[in-house]
Amino acid sequence: MLGCTAGGGVGQRLWEIERRPPRVTARGTVVLDGQPLPAGVIRFVPVDDTMGPKSSATIEQGAFEFPKNYGPVPGTHRIEIEAVESDLPDPDDEAAVREYLTAHKTRPRAPRVPPIYHRLSQLKEVVSLKEPNEFRFELVSRR
Repeated sequence: MLGCTAGGGVGQRLWEIERRPPRVTARGTVVLDGQPLPAGVIRFVPVDDTMGPKSSATIEQGAFEFPKNYGPVPGTHRIEIEAVESDLPDPDDEAAVREYLTAHKTRPRAPRVPPIYHRLSQLKEVVSLKEPNEFRFELVSRR
């Protein structure tokens, strides 16, 4: 004889899914010292009374885009931005690293986004349930 527990199963999971805040699309640009950030990561972190998960997207040539299924929830968000190196070989691939260094003589560095735009960022934006949500972030490397 099979039993069933109250409050569990598929019904419980559907109820939890229905209670999740909606996600929306968002896109925009990130410039550092007037130039598009070549590669990086942007995170929208809910703050104040905004409830929901944080969202992150890659930045490529200064542009980012969150699809609806993975976008931020409506409300106020702290914005975190970090640069990454985009065109370097995998450091574990010794042959590729040697070839790269032979061709370029030095290892290039990604533009450095100052720490004031990382986890302790004071950048804030409001994401609306009504789309489009388009943003432009103009960062400076020195203040």
